[in-house]
Amino acid sequence: MVNRSMPAPVPRYRWLWLALWLVLAVTGGCSWILEPPSDDPGARRMVERAAAANADLYSLKGLAQVQLDDDRRRIAGRIAVAAVFPDKIRLEWLSSMGQPLTSFAGNGAIITIVSRGDGKFYRFRQSRKALDTVVHIPIGIEELLSVMAGRPPVPPFEAAQPAAAPDGLVQIGLINRWRRTMANLTIEPQQQRVAAMRAFNDDGEWRYAVKWLEWEACGAYVLPRRIAITAPSGVGLLLTVDRCWTDVEIDPEMFTLAPLK
Repeated sequence: MVNRSMPAPVPRYRWLWLALWLVLAVTGGCSWILEPPSDDPGARRMVERAAAANADLYSLKGLAQVQLDDDRRRIAGRIAVAAVFPDKIRLEWLSSMGQPLTSFAGNGAIITIVSRGDGKFYRFRQSRKALDTVVHIPIGIEELLSVMAGRPPVPPFEAAQPAAAPDGLVQIGLINRWRRTMANLTIEPQQQRVAAMRAFNDDGEWRYAVKWLEWEACGAYVLPRRIAITAPSGVGLLLTVDRCWTDVEIDPEMFTLAPLK
């Protein structure tokens, strides 16, 4: 005898579709339901112009002073730098006599470091937070080179929204689809270039902050001369460029180091 009070079993494929729908709802598959944040066309144009600064810059060589501060100490020195945009860099920490003490290279995929004094060799992936391992500032090589080129490393965003700023400056928040602020930019409207930036991670915590303090002509470009970068940990990096050369030829092998023999 059939018990008609018992419901008919749900086909297995229906359970599968129900589970899939729940996963999409939790992970953001229903984001189209939400109304997007409002976008200010004028603010967006300012961001786009600032992000396009020195867009033709292909490569850079230079000498610079570096000052690294944390809660316990200050390290200062002189470096030689070579870069090919957007993501290749070579740094040499120099002695007072101009000899390399430590070499750092990123070829777009792998970072290698060689300590000339003791011969130690390090190798790790070139990630979005690559420099966190080296100087405890969670910034990637591509972002750092963008900063050195005088343009903000703008993350993907849905809307640009202006906010209150000091006199003569414009502050713009970059908002994602979920109405989270991914970056705050401070722009000099007359010069149409960035003055400061604070970048945030997906959880809303800030990753690093940049201030472009001074600018000067270098070849056919106007590039930042003094840059300050800080991290939530309290670490601060001050870079002061003494000399620079732009759009020079650089051997690709310069961006990969081998262990000392």
